Amino acid sequence: MSESANSGSLLPENDNTTPSNSPAEPKEKTTRLLPSEKRMLYAIVLVSGMGELAYNMVNTSALPVFVKDIHLSTVWISYLVAAFLLAEGILKSPMGLLSDHTGRKPIILLAPCISMFTALATVHLHNPILLLILRLLDGVAAAALWPATFSLIADRIPEERRAVGMSYFNMAYLVGVALGPAISGHLDDQFHTPRATFYAAAVLFAIMLAVAVFLLPGGRAVHHEDGEAVNLKTFWSMLNAMPLLLGTVFLLFGGIGLIIPYVKLFSMERYGLSESSFGNMLIAPALLIAALSAPLGGMGDRIGRPLAVRVGLAICTAAFWALILFTSRWTLLIMGTLIGVGFVTAFPSFIAIVTMHCPSRLRGSAVGAIGTAQGVGALLGVVAGGKLWEMRSFALGPFMVVKHELPFVGCAVLVTLALAALLPRQSMKLSA
Repeated sequence: MSESANSGSLLPENDNTTPSNSPAEPKEKTTRLLPSEKRMLYAIVLVSGMGELAYNMVNTSALPVFVKDIHLSTVWISYLVAAFLLAEGILKSPMGLLSDHTGRKPIILLAPCISMFTALATVHLHNPILLLILRLLDGVAAAALWPATFSLIADRIPEERRAVGMSYFNMAYLVGVALGPAISGHLDDQFHTPRATFYAAAVLFAIMLAVAVFLLPGGRAVHHEDGEAVNLKTFWSMLNAMPLLLGTVFLLFGGIGLIIPYVKLFSMERYGLSESSFGNMLIAPALLIAALSAPLGGMGDRIGRPLAVRVGLAICTAAFWALILFTSRWTLLIMGTLIGVGFVTAFPSFIAIVTMHCPSRLRGSAVGAIGTAQGVGALLGVVAGGKLWEMRSFALGPFMVVKHELPFVGCAVLVTLALAALLPRQSMKLSA
């Protein structure tokens, strides 16, 4: 049993969840969430869902249009997005470490406070350097939100139900991804300006702050039996215990980063889609995947988390290769959906494994380190993807790699390597 298991899913003194040895609950372990756990998860879904929706509205949809609207060079679009990703990726680990010191709720509250300010400030600024600073601050906010949210779930949900608990976050994330561009586009069309999206995002962050203040549990994250303080030495020891997990996430999100800026362009070019038809095509699969995220994410609690991770990554790998080999619109729709299915199957169990196999006092640090590896991989993937996108067609043995296809080939290769790294039996355990 892992150290975190030995310390139990230890709860703060002011936690409202019924202790596991209470007569009000069955004594045997169950993979079904308790009512008190569901109430907390619904609050987390509201907070993380509104956050992801607002960040997608701003960064994915409104920001590029806003840059053109204020007559800046389009090169600033990539600079501003890169600034957000850089701050988010680098700071997730320190923010997770900070949440281990302060508790999760104060760090979660920091995110909407910062992003509400940046959303409102953006509409009044035209100086690219000031906009760059605002995007860096937004990245700080996102870095604060996600590790603390995951760690709050890990603190409050016992091991046997942790993967299904993590899947609730995925559900909120996917709803934000699905609806963000559509809502932003509707607002911008209705008010004839991209500034409408920033005002709407500020409102969402304000509501998110209120929900977090009143509905999220407070207090210190967890009691630590060993009493050892969380410091840079223990943090570094934790990093040295999980190099393969960090490397796997780096590979996986490096592959995703290769294609993120070009999925829309590639789809329009290869499948003859318009901008609106591409956006509309995303909504139904994303909402379907969001609906399936809880049962699929909880699969790890039933069949074993390492197996769920491998099955999910295998689905993603096969779907990425199929996208390259087949060229119909149905392939894009079906394989894109399968990639989402694989992700929501694998990722909750992966995070559950990380939180189970590290000391409870380092949960935030561990989740933050995974987030940093994810962010740095995605950022480097975005940079490399631009180079691969511009390469000309070439022959690779009997196969022809068509121009603009290479980022997707690179993505498939990196996802395959990530799957291969996790196939050995001992690959998903932290070293001592």
